Amino acid sequence: MLASISRRSISIFFPAFNDEQTISSLIHKALEVLPEFTDDYEVLVIDDGSVDGTAKIVDELARACAQVRAIHHAHNLGYGAALQTGFRHATKELVFYTDGDGQYDVYPIRDVDCDFRLIRRRVLQSIGDLPSSGAACVQLVRMLDSGGAVFAEVAVNHYPRLYGRSQFFTVSNVTRTLVDLSVFAAQACIAALVFWSDLFSRKATVNDFNAKPGD
Repeated sequence: MLASISRRSISIFFPAFNDEQTISSLIHKALEVLPEFTDDYEVLVIDDGSVDGTAKIVDELARACAQVRAIHHAHNLGYGAALQTGFRHATKELVFYTDGDGQYDVYPIRDVDCDFRLIRRRVLQSIGDLPSSGAACVQLVRMLDSGGAVFAEVAVNHYPRLYGRSQFFTVSNVTRTLVDLSVFAAQACIAALVFWSDLFSRKATVNDFNAKPGD
């Protein structure tokens, strides 16, 4: 896997919300790892309206290192919005992202395990808008799959969260995610009904055409 991405340009981005305890070490680790694969890379942090010291830390690192860019949301827009901002600002051939809370080991830079993905930027250009809730991950994979993307999975290290609390498991975020997932399910059902209705209609038309006079 490492040989296959070597010498290709890579964008890494970290969606971050109140991750002052982990974001600096993640950025430093990315900067340590990336030169092993390519000399054309960038590290982006999407600060989703953090109210702790995340923004200050990221801005300082961006000033100290040309490969680091800080992108700030004026207020918290949600995980899906942070992903869309990262995809929109990534400029390299390959785009990798994982969360800013430090629960995944940056070193493997490999494909799909929860929010730990490496994607070709050209396929991201056709995915359209993502929901702002945690359902963005489901929609992202769904749209990539419908667009003909090929997936590969490998094992990655998943660590316990050492600092702060998950922002996903709040009443508002869980509710938004469930609503968005319900919309996806309804859309899938409607698409299936349309498909089968069209199929049966075509079959009936063919049968009528092939029927002999007087039958």
